[in-house]
Amino acid sequence: MAVFAVILDESDQNVLPRLRHRYGKGSVLLLNEGTMLVRTAGDKADAIAASAGFITLAEDDNPDTGGVVFKLNRSYSGMMDPSVWEWLEGRESEDSQ
Repeated sequence: MAVFAVILDESDQNVLPRLRHRYGKGSVLLLNEGTMLVRTAGDKADAIAASAGFITLAEDDNPDTGGVVFKLNRSYSGMMDPSVWEWLEGRESEDSQ
């Protein structure tokens, strides 16, 4: 499974529900108001950006919100709540459900 970081340019309370609707609650982890992680087996960054509302697939539509999606590799480091590391390893915790 690939993991993507979704970073909003401004707070938008509609993005998290959109992503959870598309990918499932356990496949989207909210890190903070403007940053989420999405785990998916099939979609690429452009599909996640479209689901979030950053891009549209129709030429005459405007995006709902702004942001960027990055595919993460398995090289990451830092200090976060242990549930984040568990989620990244594919283990669901009660809090992320």
